[in-house]
Order: sequence, then structure tokens, then C-alpha cells
Amino acid sequence: MAASRPASRQLDDRPPMGDIADRKAAGPVRGDLMDGRHQLFTVLEGWAEERNVSAERTAEIRQLVDDWYVRALWMTIY
Repeated sequence: MAASRPASRQLDDRPPMGDIADRKAAGPVRGDLMDGRHQLFTVLEGWAEERNVSAERTAEIRQLVDDWYVRALWMTIY
């Protein structure tokens, strides 16, 4: 079981994952962090590109992610 150790100082950068005390930010933040849909699509597109997923399949997955995002949003509102 992996455990994260606390940072020895207050961090002023955005650690991507893992050992937050030692990692630097992956780069500047793109887009609106409060736009969950945009954040999901950014991750999906990066994932699909790294795995050479076809554009057609990526579009299908993107639609599924969007459908479930909207359903989850409705559940929090109603």
C-alpha cells in the first residue's frame, strides 16, 4: 500500500499525482477548472491519443462520457 508523505513546505504549484512533495507542476492549467465536462474531455483526449484510439471510437466514448456527466449533474440538481 502506497502512502503519500506530507509536503515539508506549502506548495505553490499544481502537483499532477503521486509524491506531491517532490513533483513539479506538469504545466500551466488549461481551461476552466470548474468546467467538469471540459476536464473530463481533456483527460479522454489525452488517453485516446496515447493509445492510438481511432477518432470514431474516441467520439463514441466522448458521447458516453457526456451522457453520464449530464445524468450525474441532473441527479445533483433534482
